[in-house]
Amino acid sequence: MTEFNQGSDMQFLNQSLGFLALMPKEAQAMNF
Repeated sequence: MTEFNQGSDMQFLNQSLGFLALMPKEAQAMNF
C-alpha cells in the first residue's frame, strides 16, 4: 500500500468517525 493510499484511507476514516460522532443513533441503526 502506498503512502498516498494510506493518507486517503486515514482521511476517509476520520470523516467517517466525525460523521458517526455527530450521529451516533443513526450509526447504530446502520450497524456497519
